[in-house]
Amino acid sequence: MIEQVNPTHVTLEDLEDLIAALSAEEIEELAECDPDDSSMPPSMRCAYKCNKTATGEVNRDMLLNDLKDQALAIPDKEEKLKWEAGTKRGKIYVPKVEEVKVESESEDEDEERMRFSAEDDERTKQAKEFVEALDMASPSDLIDIADILGVTFQDDCVATSLKVFAAEPPNETKIDEVIKAASDNDGELMEINLNNIKNISHQKWQALFGALRDNTMVEAFSAANCDLTDSIVKLLCDTLESNSTIRQLNLESNSVTGDMVLNIIKATANTKGLEELKISNQFNNNHLGSAIEYALAEMIPKYPHLVKIGVRMEFRDTLNKCAMALVKNLDKRRQTEDRSFTLKLDKTGKTGPKIVQEKR
Repeated sequence: MIEQVNPTHVTLEDLEDLIAALSAEEIEELAECDPDDSSMPPSMRCAYKCNKTATGEVNRDMLLNDLKDQALAIPDKEEKLKWEAGTKRGKIYVPKVEEVKVESESEDEDEERMRFSAEDDERTKQAKEFVEALDMASPSDLIDIADILGVTFQDDCVATSLKVFAAEPPNETKIDEVIKAASDNDGELMEINLNNIKNISHQKWQALFGALRDNTMVEAFSAANCDLTDSIVKLLCDTLESNSTIRQLNLESNSVTGDMVLNIIKATANTKGLEELKISNQFNNNHLGSAIEYALAEMIPKYPHLVKIGVRMEFRDTLNKCAMALVKNLDKRRQTEDRSFTLKLDKTGKTGPKIVQEKR
């Protein structure tokens, strides 16, 4: 078993003591250089070390130094012509210019050109005749020509007029009335629609979500394009932790981040009431991002009550994974739902529909 040694911090002051503690073989091994290090001279990069004693009186280092001194002592040869800036000596190079020869056109080329010219003249003449014929043609003649060519005559074409849709009326919902009805748990307040209402204060959002915390009547809440931020949606998450009746939630066209989208789903872990979530087209992030998309795909199977999510995804693999998980959640809900009660219609028209419990 190899014993593990804890690393020790070594400073430059301990370097001399460490080298003095090494043996001769360890120092020789430490002195070896990398043979591929081009910054070292070849004589030092050689891995072979000759340990034989010298057989002569010649000293290699003294010989190399002497040769170097002799080379430096030899004077350089003087140039016959001294260098002068801007002076050219010898033959000056002049690039050759190729002459372009223009060959005369052959008789065949002249004949082909004349033939093409004659064909152009003929086509031009025919086009003029067609234009003159169309100008002189009666409406019935134009219809016959259109039938022959297989096209629709212009007089038979009717342009479809554009449909002008009326502008959507402004949302007249009063936030104070909604807060009071939610606080009173009014049975008629089953849907809250605050779409396109701007400038709702943070205190009113806090009061509304506080009233919805214990509300048992509201099933759909929509606040699209209301300038919602993460701080306001955080209050909504606190409400979803205790409210199990809200099944549809629409927060499109706001400023909600991807992390808060995950927090909304996590808030329904205990209540299991939210079934449909629409939260696409956010200002801060048009796409959720790879990390949030992957986390969302891994989270959906853990929340079987969630069967619809309206959100824009950038990556095809996470989109397919989320779609498959939502389909499985829907199948699980169909398998576990209570089918002992059905809605029966009165064919005679005397009474309205009734809920009837089936016998098994």
